Amino acid sequence: MNAPVPQSGFDDADPALSPAEARALRHGRVLARLAEIGMEMAEALGREARARAEAAEAGEAGPAAAGDPGLAFSRIARAVRLTLALEARLAEGPAERASGPEVEARREAEAARRARAEDRALTERVGRNIIAVNNQAAARKAIETLIETEAEACDIEPLLDALAERLNEPTEADFADRPVSETIARICADLGLRPDWGLWRDEAWAGREAETRARGSPYAAEARRKARWAAGWDDG
Repeated sequence: MNAPVPQSGFDDADPALSPAEARALRHGRVLARLAEIGMEMAEALGREARARAEAAEAGEAGPAAAGDPGLAFSRIARAVRLTLALEARLAEGPAERASGPEVEARREAEAARRARAEDRALTERVGRNIIAVNNQAAARKAIETLIETEAEACDIEPLLDALAERLNEPTEADFADRPVSETIARICADLGLRPDWGLWRDEAWAGREAETRARGSPYAAEARRKARWAAGWDDG
């Protein structure tokens, strides 16, 4: 259910209000609702990203993405930011808005600076959430493959249950802050499994770790060895 639009405490039909004041009040209510809609759309993008990741790990077809979710979010965030800036501008009132071109220019520059900072922070938070969801799904899929490939038949179900429980522990909430390979190594150690890094060498996340030389990643170490070999160095 949509949240109610905040009321200002004034009625735009109040005869005590000038036409300009009544119009500003109506516009403010519309802008407040637009800001709410924008936030609802941004939250929906986050839910869709999680649903696609969960469907992928379950081997099911998730909801189709209408386009690049990062680009869609950036556009929505910008629309919300501009809406809030305009809402704040209307709230200033005619006297403040008529305070002179220099003051107005400084005010607009400061508002733009704050808006850019808020946009960056919001984009970063959503981006981290998407990375965390994708990294968790990648680790889950990798370890499930290892269990189904290497474990005894009688151990598969208990190990899969233990994996699901382990991934949901609060200590595993920082999926965006470490490589997928580190998560795999930690959980495999807890489950008594030995990671088979060759099993996942062709995965996209393994390629990213090699390319970015992710700290502690076996794929990054392998990439460094290959680079030294190509340069004519030995491992000693």
